[in-house]
Amino acid sequence: MNPQVLTPEEVRANLKQSVDSGLALVNVALVSVERLTALNLEAGRAALENVAALVRGVLAAKDAASCASLVQSYAQPSFDKAVAHARSAYEIVTQAGDDASKLVESRFVESRKAVALALEQAAKSAPVGSDAALQTVKQVLSAADAAYANLNMAVKQATAAAEANVVAATKATLDAVANAGPKALKLAA
Repeated sequence: MNPQVLTPEEVRANLKQSVDSGLALVNVALVSVERLTALNLEAGRAALENVAALVRGVLAAKDAASCASLVQSYAQPSFDKAVAHARSAYEIVTQAGDDASKLVESRFVESRKAVALALEQAAKSAPVGSDAALQTVKQVLSAADAAYANLNMAVKQATAAAEANVVAATKATLDAVANAGPKALKLAA
């Protein structure tokens, strides 16, 4: 039997593993879309309720100062809710990316093991003098593994930097709005 030829059982197992991996990735996407949809529907419902309450309050206001005060009282909570919504959406998307990365990385590791096993089997039945060619293939695979590891590390570092920037920008925006709120209220009065 030629060890380089896959048996029908091995082909079925590889196909099943590929289908399972694909379905797992699709499931990650669907769960994320479902969570984002629920988040957006809830945010839309809450915004509609807030706007309705604000309009009722503005229509009932007796003068411009009370109207401005009412609008200001709704502005900060609305902004805070928008920031919380953005954070929640970002967390959902980040979690989906992390889950998908783990699945892809797991599949890569499994594939790499299968290739290593196939190389070992090929080495056992290889003709005399083919050691150099097999060694070259192993070196290429090692270089590919190193490149994948470096790329994976770079992506994780870039993701960490992006998350830190989002946190810093959110904090700066919240601080600016918090400082501007009292000044705007004084100007309106």
